[in-house]
Amino acid sequence: MSSSPNKILMLHGFAQNASIFRAKTSRLRKLLEGKSLELYYADAPIELKPEDNGSEVISAIKLRAWWITECQNGQKSFDITQAITSIKEIIIKEGPFVGIIGFSQGAALAQMIVNNINEWGNGDTTLKFSIFVSGFAMKESMVDKHQEVLNNKISLPSMMVIGELDTVISNERSLEFVKNNTEPGTNIVVSHQGAHIFPSSNTMMKKISEWISTFC
Repeated sequence: MSSSPNKILMLHGFAQNASIFRAKTSRLRKLLEGKSLELYYADAPIELKPEDNGSEVISAIKLRAWWITECQNGQKSFDITQAITSIKEIIIKEGPFVGIIGFSQGAALAQMIVNNINEWGNGDTTLKFSIFVSGFAMKESMVDKHQEVLNNKISLPSMMVIGELDTVISNERSLEFVKNNTEPGTNIVVSHQGAHIFPSSNTMMKKISEWISTFC
Protein backbone atom coordinates (compact mmCIF):
# COMPACT_ATOMS: atom_id res chain seq x y z
CA MET A 1 0.00 0.00 0.00
CA SER A 2 1.08 3.55 -0.71
CA SER A 3 1.86 5.80 2.22
CA SER A 4 0.07 8.79 0.62
CA PRO A 5 -3.29 9.44 2.37
CA ASN A 6 -4.65 11.72 -0.34
CA LYS A 7 -4.59 9.87 -3.65
CA ILE A 8 -7.29 10.15 -6.29
CA LEU A 9 -7.74 7.31 -8.79
CA MET A 10 -8.04 8.62 -12.38
CA LEU A 11 -9.74 6.42 -15.01
CA HIS A 12 -9.49 7.42 -18.68
CA GLY A 13 -12.06 6.86 -21.39
CA PHE A 14 -12.22 4.47 -24.34
CA ALA A 15 -9.35 4.84 -26.85
CA GLN A 16 -7.26 6.90 -24.45
CA ASN A 17 -4.55 5.96 -21.96
CA ALA A 18 -3.11 7.23 -18.69
CA SER A 19 -0.73 9.67 -20.42
CA ILE A 20 -3.46 11.19 -22.59
CA PHE A 21 -5.79 11.58 -19.61
CA ARG A 22 -3.00 13.14 -17.59
CA ALA A 23 -2.51 15.75 -20.31
CA LYS A 24 -6.22 16.45 -20.63
CA THR A 25 -6.58 17.01 -16.87
CA SER A 26 -3.42 19.05 -16.35
CA ARG A 27 -5.25 22.14 -15.06
CA LEU A 28 -7.19 20.16 -12.49
CA ARG A 29 -4.06 18.28 -11.44
CA LYS A 30 -2.17 21.50 -10.76
CA LEU A 31 -5.03 22.88 -8.68
CA LEU A 32 -5.27 19.72 -6.60
CA GLU A 33 -1.51 19.37 -6.13
CA GLY A 34 -1.71 22.75 -4.43
CA LYS A 35 -4.15 21.15 -2.00
CA SER A 36 -1.80 18.21 -1.27
CA LEU A 37 -3.84 15.81 -3.40
CA GLU A 38 -2.07 13.36 -5.70
CA LEU A 39 -3.68 12.03 -8.88
CA TYR A 40 -2.90 8.44 -9.86
CA TYR A 41 -3.56 7.70 -13.55
CA ALA A 42 -4.36 4.08 -14.32
CA ASP A 43 -3.89 2.41 -17.71
CA ALA A 44 -6.75 0.21 -18.90
CA PRO A 45 -5.74 -3.44 -19.47
CA ILE A 46 -6.83 -3.81 -23.12
CA GLU A 47 -4.58 -2.42 -25.84
CA LEU A 48 -6.74 -1.55 -28.83
CA LYS A 49 -6.14 -2.76 -32.34
CA PRO A 50 -6.87 -0.31 -35.19
CA GLU A 51 -10.14 -2.08 -36.03
CA ASP A 52 -11.30 -1.81 -32.38
CA ASN A 53 -11.23 1.96 -32.71
CA GLY A 54 -12.96 2.04 -36.08
CA SER A 55 -9.75 2.93 -37.87
CA GLU A 56 -7.26 1.20 -40.16
CA VAL A 57 -4.50 3.60 -39.18
CA ILE A 58 -1.85 2.14 -36.91
CA SER A 59 -0.86 4.67 -34.28
CA ALA A 60 2.41 4.78 -32.39
CA ILE A 61 0.36 5.74 -29.34
CA LYS A 62 -0.99 2.69 -27.52
CA LEU A 63 -4.66 3.44 -27.03
CA ARG A 64 -6.51 1.39 -24.43
CA ALA A 65 -9.95 0.37 -23.22
CA TRP A 66 -11.43 -1.07 -20.04
CA TRP A 67 -13.60 -3.36 -22.16
CA ILE A 68 -14.67 -3.85 -25.77
CA THR A 69 -18.34 -4.12 -26.68
CA GLU A 70 -19.32 -7.03 -28.89
CA CYS A 71 -22.57 -7.50 -30.77
CA GLN A 72 -24.04 -10.94 -31.42
CA ASN A 73 -27.50 -11.55 -32.82
CA GLY A 74 -28.35 -7.92 -32.26
CA GLN A 75 -27.43 -8.09 -28.57
CA LYS A 76 -24.57 -6.07 -27.08
CA SER A 77 -22.33 -7.57 -24.42
CA PHE A 78 -18.90 -7.14 -22.91
CA ASP A 79 -16.68 -8.81 -20.36
CA ILE A 80 -15.46 -6.56 -17.55
CA THR A 81 -13.33 -9.27 -15.91
CA GLN A 82 -10.04 -7.74 -17.08
CA ALA A 83 -11.11 -4.29 -15.91
CA ILE A 84 -12.08 -5.50 -12.45
CA THR A 85 -8.91 -7.59 -12.06
CA SER A 86 -6.78 -4.61 -13.11
CA ILE A 87 -8.53 -2.24 -10.70
CA LYS A 88 -8.25 -4.68 -7.80
CA GLU A 89 -4.48 -4.90 -8.35
CA ILE A 90 -4.18 -1.09 -8.53
CA ILE A 91 -6.22 -0.59 -5.34
CA ILE A 92 -4.05 -3.05 -3.41
CA LYS A 93 -0.73 -1.81 -4.81
CA GLU A 94 -1.33 1.95 -5.11
CA GLY A 95 -4.12 2.68 -2.60
CA PRO A 96 -5.62 3.86 -0.40
CA PHE A 97 -7.61 6.35 -2.45
CA VAL A 98 -9.79 9.18 -1.15
CA GLY A 99 -11.61 9.68 -4.44
CA ILE A 100 -12.21 8.44 -7.98
CA ILE A 101 -12.54 10.54 -11.14
CA GLY A 102 -13.56 8.81 -14.36
CA PHE A 103 -14.30 9.98 -17.90
CA SER A 104 -16.81 8.25 -20.20
CA GLN A 105 -16.00 4.51 -20.12
CA GLY A 106 -13.77 5.23 -17.14
CA ALA A 107 -16.73 6.95 -15.45
CA ALA A 108 -18.90 3.90 -16.02
CA LEU A 109 -16.18 1.77 -14.43
CA ALA A 110 -15.81 4.22 -11.55
CA GLN A 111 -19.52 3.86 -10.84
CA MET A 112 -19.04 0.12 -10.45
CA ILE A 113 -16.00 0.50 -8.20
CA VAL A 114 -17.51 2.86 -5.61
CA ASN A 115 -19.55 0.29 -3.69
CA ASN A 116 -16.89 -2.42 -3.92
CA ILE A 117 -13.58 -0.66 -3.29
CA ASN A 118 -13.38 -1.48 0.42
CA GLU A 119 -13.82 -5.18 -0.28
CA TRP A 120 -11.36 -5.13 -3.18
CA GLY A 121 -8.79 -3.20 -1.16
CA ASN A 122 -9.02 -5.44 1.90
CA GLY A 123 -10.82 -2.69 3.80
CA ASP A 124 -7.92 -0.23 3.61
CA THR A 125 -9.55 2.32 1.32
CA THR A 126 -12.29 4.69 2.44
CA LEU A 127 -13.57 6.80 -0.44
CA LYS A 128 -14.84 10.28 0.31
CA PHE A 129 -16.14 11.26 -3.14
CA SER A 130 -16.43 10.28 -6.79
CA ILE A 131 -16.74 12.29 -10.00
CA PHE A 132 -18.26 10.91 -13.19
CA VAL A 133 -17.58 12.92 -16.36
CA SER A 134 -19.90 11.91 -19.22
CA GLY A 135 -20.88 8.85 -17.22
CA PHE A 136 -23.69 6.53 -18.26
CA ALA A 137 -25.92 3.85 -16.79
CA MET A 138 -24.78 0.24 -17.07
CA LYS A 139 -27.38 -2.38 -17.90
CA GLU A 140 -27.39 -5.63 -15.91
CA SER A 141 -27.86 -7.61 -19.12
CA MET A 142 -24.52 -6.27 -20.40
CA VAL A 143 -22.45 -6.90 -17.28
CA ASP A 144 -23.04 -10.66 -17.51
CA LYS A 145 -21.37 -12.57 -14.63
CA HIS A 146 -20.47 -9.51 -12.57
CA GLN A 147 -23.98 -8.54 -11.49
CA GLU A 148 -22.81 -7.82 -7.94
CA VAL A 149 -21.04 -4.63 -9.01
CA LEU A 150 -24.41 -3.03 -9.76
CA ASN A 151 -26.33 -4.28 -6.74
CA ASN A 152 -26.55 -1.18 -4.57
CA LYS A 153 -27.23 2.48 -5.20
CA ILE A 154 -24.28 4.79 -4.60
CA SER A 155 -24.58 6.68 -1.31
CA LEU A 156 -21.13 8.26 -1.50
CA PRO A 157 -21.11 12.00 -2.38
CA SER A 158 -20.71 12.21 -6.14
CA MET A 159 -20.72 14.67 -9.00
CA MET A 160 -21.94 14.01 -12.55
CA VAL A 161 -20.35 16.34 -15.12
CA ILE A 162 -22.16 16.55 -18.45
CA GLY A 163 -21.38 18.36 -21.68
CA GLU A 164 -24.33 20.25 -23.13
CA LEU A 165 -23.10 19.41 -26.66
CA ASP A 166 -22.12 15.81 -25.93
CA THR A 167 -23.36 13.57 -28.76
CA VAL A 168 -21.42 10.47 -27.68
CA ILE A 169 -22.99 10.07 -24.24
CA SER A 170 -26.27 11.95 -24.19
CA ASN A 171 -27.22 14.06 -21.20
CA GLU A 172 -30.25 11.81 -20.80
CA ARG A 173 -28.05 8.73 -20.29
CA SER A 174 -25.97 10.50 -17.65
CA LEU A 175 -29.03 11.79 -15.84
CA GLU A 176 -30.63 8.34 -16.01
CA PHE A 177 -27.69 7.00 -14.02
CA VAL A 178 -28.04 9.74 -11.41
CA LYS A 179 -31.78 9.03 -11.05
CA ASN A 180 -31.58 5.25 -10.88
CA ASN A 181 -28.17 4.50 -9.36
CA THR A 182 -27.47 7.15 -6.72
CA GLU A 183 -29.22 7.76 -3.42
CA PRO A 184 -31.36 10.94 -3.42
CA GLY A 185 -29.42 14.00 -2.33
CA THR A 186 -25.97 12.47 -2.74
CA ASN A 187 -25.20 13.54 -6.32
CA ILE A 188 -24.84 16.99 -7.85
CA VAL A 189 -25.01 17.56 -11.60
CA VAL A 190 -22.70 20.12 -13.21
CA SER A 191 -22.83 21.01 -16.90
CA HIS A 192 -20.35 22.65 -19.23
CA GLN A 193 -20.85 24.09 -22.71
CA GLY A 194 -18.56 21.61 -24.47
CA ALA A 195 -19.03 18.25 -26.14
CA HIS A 196 -17.65 14.81 -25.17
CA ILE A 197 -14.56 16.07 -23.34
CA PHE A 198 -13.11 16.44 -19.90
CA PRO A 199 -13.74 20.18 -19.39
CA SER A 200 -10.69 22.36 -18.83
CA SER A 201 -12.02 25.90 -18.44
CA ASN A 202 -10.86 27.83 -15.40
CA THR A 203 -14.46 28.13 -14.19
CA MET A 204 -15.11 24.38 -14.32
CA MET A 205 -11.75 23.44 -12.87
CA LYS A 206 -12.25 25.83 -9.96
CA LYS A 207 -15.75 24.47 -9.34
CA ILE A 208 -14.58 20.84 -9.35
CA SER A 209 -11.46 21.45 -7.25
CA GLU A 210 -13.40 23.44 -4.65
CA TRP A 211 -16.00 20.67 -4.41
CA ILE A 212 -13.25 18.09 -3.86
CA SER A 213 -11.70 20.33 -1.20
CA THR A 214 -14.85 20.03 0.92
CA PHE A 215 -14.04 16.33 1.42
CA CYS A 216 -10.24 16.50 1.67
